[in-house]
Amino acid sequence: MTHYTEASIIEGIARRQNEVLEYVYNTYYPMVRHLVIYNNGTDEDATEVFQEAIIVVFEKIISNELDLNCSLKTFLYSISRNLWLQHLERINRQVSFEDIEKHLVLDESEMYDDFQFHRKRIYQKHFIALTEKCRRILELYFMNKSFDEIARVMGFSSRRYAIKRKYECAKSLFSRIYNDPEFKKIKS
Repeated sequence: MTHYTEASIIEGIARRQNEVLEYVYNTYYPMVRHLVIYNNGTDEDATEVFQEAIIVVFEKIISNELDLNCSLKTFLYSISRNLWLQHLERINRQVSFEDIEKHLVLDESEMYDDFQFHRKRIYQKHFIALTEKCRRILELYFMNKSFDEIARVMGFSSRRYAIKRKYECAKSLFSRIYNDPEFKKIKS
């Protein structure tokens, strides 16, 4: 395997060079996998976190905001760690994918529980406001479909792209819910 300098890795990521991305994956993924697995995650979680971290690095490179005060390895680990901690925090919050999934269909008996009714109404409002593609991706994810299957159903070129799109759609949904003034009122 070829060894790359940090400068050539950064340039390769910016240019989306497959051999550089493969090198980054082979070199840095094991440490991210260890982090996630050691902290109650799965292989799929580790892959998703690593992909998200690479996207963050790519976006920083493209926007000329990458200012490394440490090694690229340390920087990538730090991003991955923060992403995983955010994921764990989301799981422990009141809103999770499972909550959203349960709250998309309003049961008539729950219409009298004011808190549950308002919460479900907010979730539904923001889920419906997503693009049709985002709704479909998240529906497939809620049905426990693999990212390979999501990519196939959605006509995406790869599993990695399906992971990226799910992340973007989920981020949009969570952001909409958390920033809704009604949600802030019922949450407190």
